[in-house]
Amino acid sequence: MNFLLSNKKSVILILIAILGTVFLMQEKQYDNDFYKSYLDKKNKEMQDFDLSEKLIAIAYSYSQDNNLSKIYRNTMYDCLGSSIYKGKENSLLSSTLQACKEDYINLDKKAIYYNQAWLMRDFSQWDGSYILLERIIKKHIKAKESYKMRSVSHKMVFEDKRPHMYVQIDYTAANLGGRMYEKSMSIKVDAKTKELYDLR
Repeated sequence: MNFLLSNKKSVILILIAILGTVFLMQEKQYDNDFYKSYLDKKNKEMQDFDLSEKLIAIAYSYSQDNNLSKIYRNTMYDCLGSSIYKGKENSLLSSTLQACKEDYINLDKKAIYYNQAWLMRDFSQWDGSYILLERIIKKHIKAKESYKMRSVSHKMVFEDKRPHMYVQIDYTAANLGGRMYEKSMSIKVDAKTKELYDLR
């Protein structure tokens, strides 16, 4: 008892940390009808940054409403994030959701998808730059204010031994003498973990 009284602050902080961890570990619940207001959207529309942000909620909501296993919900999200890019641009989300559900049933719950929408979330909606690579570039530049992105390109390479997204940024920046130069930097992003590797 004396230990608890003398370490009251520590005990309170530990309890708060435990409660916070339990709260964060709880799976977020979505209304079963959430996905229904997006059924008439086309795959191309769902690629829009604001709508693609809602894909996980759509996937969870649809899974709940269709009594699909909780274990499959993240795979449903991956299926949607893949299908809105790989499927026909004018196909409705209702068809895409149905196709993902059929994959779940027909492939014996073992379907694997590379979620392009999830990978695309790290591109800036303002200027299209790949935020994670741009941070690395700026760390290598002495005169950071001189940095100017010229172009950014990306390519999905899911057939590779290590499926990934390839990103390249072309930019200009000043060297130590103040002279401007053009340079490129590229990186690969693991399609399942988003681990950055093979920086060049």
